[in-house]
Amino acid sequence: MQRLQRLCRDGLCLGWLAVSPHAVGQDLPPPPVADAAQEREALLHLELVLNQRPTGRVVSVTRRGGHLLVTPEAFGAIRLPERLASMEHLDLTYLEEVEAHYDAPRQRLEVTVPTAWLPRQQLGGRQAGASSEALSSPGALVNYDLHVSKARQGTTRASLWHEARLFGLGGSWRSSGAWREALESMPDGSSDESAYVRYDTTWRHDDQQRLLSYEAGDVVTRPLSWTRAVRLGGVQVSRDFAIRPDLITYPLPSFSGDAEVPTTLDLFVNGNRVERRDIEPGPFTLSDVPSISGAGEATLVTEDIQGRREVRTLPFYVTNELLRPGLASFSIAAGALRRGYGQRSFDYDEAAASVSQRIGVTDQLSLGGHAELADSLALGGAGVTLGLWRAGTLEMAYQYSDSEFGTAAANSLGYQYRGRNVSLGARHERREAGFADLSDVLARQIPEQARTRTQVTASTSLGRWGSMAAGYFEVDDGVSTRLLNLSYQRPLWRNAHLSLSANREIGGAGGWGGLLQVTLALDHGRGVVSAGMDRDAEGNAAQQLQYSRAAPLEGGWGWNLGVRHREGQTVYRQADVRHRGERASWRLGLQGAGEDDTYFGGLSGSAVFMAGRSFLANEVNDSFVVVSTDGEAGVPVRYENQTVGHTDEDGYLLVPWGTAYYPGKYEIDPLALPVEVATPEVKRRVAVEPRSGYLLSFDLPRRTSASLRLVDADGKDLPLGAKVRSSSGERAVVGWDGMTYLETVSTGMRLRVTLPDGSECLAPLSLPDEVSGRLDLASVTCRMEEM
Repeated sequence: MQRLQRLCRDGLCLGWLAVSPHAVGQDLPPPPVADAAQEREALLHLELVLNQRPTGRVVSVTRRGGHLLVTPEAFGAIRLPERLASMEHLDLTYLEEVEAHYDAPRQRLEVTVPTAWLPRQQLGGRQAGASSEALSSPGALVNYDLHVSKARQGTTRASLWHEARLFGLGGSWRSSGAWREALESMPDGSSDESAYVRYDTTWRHDDQQRLLSYEAGDVVTRPLSWTRAVRLGGVQVSRDFAIRPDLITYPLPSFSGDAEVPTTLDLFVNGNRVERRDIEPGPFTLSDVPSISGAGEATLVTEDIQGRREVRTLPFYVTNELLRPGLASFSIAAGALRRGYGQRSFDYDEAAASVSQRIGVTDQLSLGGHAELADSLALGGAGVTLGLWRAGTLEMAYQYSDSEFGTAAANSLGYQYRGRNVSLGARHERREAGFADLSDVLARQIPEQARTRTQVTASTSLGRWGSMAAGYFEVDDGVSTRLLNLSYQRPLWRNAHLSLSANREIGGAGGWGGLLQVTLALDHGRGVVSAGMDRDAEGNAAQQLQYSRAAPLEGGWGWNLGVRHREGQTVYRQADVRHRGERASWRLGLQGAGEDDTYFGGLSGSAVFMAGRSFLANEVNDSFVVVSTDGEAGVPVRYENQTVGHTDEDGYLLVPWGTAYYPGKYEIDPLALPVEVATPEVKRRVAVEPRSGYLLSFDLPRRTSASLRLVDADGKDLPLGAKVRSSSGERAVVGWDGMTYLETVSTGMRLRVTLPDGSECLAPLSLPDEVSGRLDLASVTCRMEEM
């Protein structure tokens, strides 16, 4: 027996059992019978998980034996091959391209399909109308700049420049001009007559939805890169992309790839991450990536939920000289040519018209056309801008004019490249003798000789060693002039900067001219000190020293002190001080050499009229906002997280700076308000129309709160925990001694109180007239509601 146990322990008894007579005599077990449950068909409703991403959809699945069958419609937007899409049912078990698994515990159908079947994801596309609507309120504004000067050896003169605007009523009106007058006679007894010159008077309305700008009055035509602008007294309609700052008008590169499972995508441009997105399984295209310009390198990094990472590097070139395919810009202007601008107020000449248009054809091709017409001129031209992929852009244009001086042509050729460390530019223009456009008609000077203009520029970054630039310029209008410019800049230490430049007229009688300057920015905003020396082409040298500080935008002092000495001449000196206040800016100073000094002073600012009030402030260059706090005084106001002031005694504050169409963030500090003031809204983003203002009102209603003692008809305190509900919907709970606090109460309000036993009583409130703040009311009787 012990031997048998030892053999079994060694595994040898198995063989003995296999050949024992008893074992041989037994019948073999029957073959396994298929599980009836497996053979039976079952209909399951399972959550679909597609390429490891839960879709949140429940699909019907037929389980037949070991097979999983679904209809093609179960996959939704998946692009199935045509041979599969036409089937009534898809057997996922037998499809070679598909992996399917039935997760019984979680009741899910997990399917993995080729990424080519999944819908393509367009990432980063900008939607039309995504910008903030620019607003404007009725109002008026006057900018002014008064300047008075007194020459030691001359007279006293004064000038007053102004700009007046009306806005908020169907567009904006703008008029500007200057008044000049000699306040005393010249030393020889003569005097200058006073004069007022009007500059511009224009009405303008912008249509953000259609990207159209309408102008009437004094307008400036919108030129192409190879045409010239003129001033007209008339009307102009144009497509102005500037009224939609969010709109990118030039082609941007697209970055494509495939994701088998949910993936995180990072895009790096020139080493800086500019985009991060979570993408779903399938092919994707990332477009409209911001912060891209010129030549560069994009790195696409994808990492899926399993930690697998893929890195791809793609070169690109982006330029705003091209229009996106499908975009078009145009300008149509007609009126009378404006002469003597800045010298005469109303000097208009012959009728004229100008039309320009650009169209984006492809990512690498944009076309342009231009025409001008006047009594004595007809002109037409066409241009093309070609993208050379990563090698830059090429621009070509041709114009032909027919005027009283004859027929002639003009052409231009330009090239530009902007890289990370190198930029190149070249342009050549040629105008035949007799060629004329509206600018020539306005000047009444039609050259009788051909004119050519050539320029070549180059610049490069040397890293921590600074940057270099060079330029060659040639003009030939009967007399040839050729210039060469060289410059070098680099940081020295901390806030110091070195600038070197040299120039020379090639073929001229003079030599090299140059400038050496060192600039030091002082810490804590104390200003900038610069020292330098220069030499002109005749060899005359000069030295200069300057110390300046700009007046802070939020208010404060600024100054400018400088001296300059050139050999053989009297030292030129300049000194002025300026102060920027809340309501205006003023300046005083002197400048001159020797006995020829001039003293000057000035005052500038703005007067704003809105909401029946007037405000004084520094010059408003573009847009502004008047913040109203519903009569609450002394409330701090912040613009883009910076405190810009406090509301006045009537609850108003003028924020005089802003950028048109930009949705700036304005907010008030509720901690400065009394407790009885409600603050349903304390911040808002607002975009304002250009040259306009907006009244931003924060609704701050005053409320009356009250502490009261609730008692029953017998004068006993209501029990602790009784629930109170006012007729305005406010809820409260009765505390000790029947005390209750309500944030908002009003005369005629009724309180419904639910007692712990479920019974209810009513308590009417009676308040003093015209009160606000917190009240301590006497006992209020709550009477049982009559059935």
